[in-house]
Amino acid sequence: MKRRIWQGIGIGFISVVVLLAGLSYGLARSPSLRAWANELGFYRPLMSQVNHWQRAYADRGEKACLADLAQMDVDFRPPRPVNGPDWCGINAGVRLTRIGSATLDNAPPLSCSMARALAEWQINSVQPLAQQILGSEVKRILQFGTYNCRAIRGNQVGFASQHSFVNALDVGGFKLANGQTISILHDWDAGSSSAQQARSTFLHQVSAQACDHFSVMLSPDYNALHRDHLHLDQGFLSRCATP
Repeated sequence: MKRRIWQGIGIGFISVVVLLAGLSYGLARSPSLRAWANELGFYRPLMSQVNHWQRAYADRGEKACLADLAQMDVDFRPPRPVNGPDWCGINAGVRLTRIGSATLDNAPPLSCSMARALAEWQINSVQPLAQQILGSEVKRILQFGTYNCRAIRGNQVGFASQHSFVNALDVGGFKLANGQTISILHDWDAGSSSAQQARSTFLHQVSAQACDHFSVMLSPDYNALHRDHLHLDQGFLSRCATP
């Protein structure tokens, strides 16, 4: 009975967030609707509430997630809060120091959900594809950061980016054991040589398989803002921008 009650609360919470997210999207698309919402005085409180709920969503299931991580081939530091202004930050930020035989540059804080998804992607997708296509294993995941308290770029209503809750990671490339660096910026588009084509194939395949692990994957094929990285996140919205 108690379990059903908590399941109902969880479903209700997600339903309310999705409803508010839909309203937020409508505000983003319509200047006249934004003006009307501003005039009635509920626009800013609405967006603040949506973003607070996004933070709570990023923190969900922490205990079960940490138990999962403890069973995986990873090393991580004990979770600590990431404190930010207003709704930014998270209650339990995890720093992965090792994922299988690879490391993550600078071990930035991640939500536990992101840390688990990243470990699964690296171990089950990235590493096998690197060995299959490039003939070498990945030793380092090159990243551009996780925490950034801001709205989604290009968003006009203040809908927070998942980076605000360390629930996102921008991957810039991979360093291989044989010394090669595979760069999203330089290797996404296939060149004429077989080596260039192999690097491009690897990047396209790891990005496609990222959709099996993350809620959102945005690649250079999505828009120019992502020309040099893969954006991965575990927000409640779902989008996979594959070629």
